Amino acid sequence: MFVILVIIGMVALLGGIIISFRPDILDKYFNLSAHLTETEMTYIGYVMGIIGLILVLISISRF
Repeated sequence: MFVILVIIGMVALLGGIIISFRPDILDKYFNLSAHLTETEMTYIGYVMGIIGLILVLISISRF
């Protein structure tokens, strides 16, 4: 169970880091520029990174 949380958390964390530094990736694959600005895409990356970090910390502390 905790290993699955670590894997999901790391995927979300890495995805968040990539999206926050390169928001054009979301635009390239999902064509979101019609709906979101580049700043909003960056915020999505920040939120994904925070969620991933929280999942990793919870799974490491074994709450």
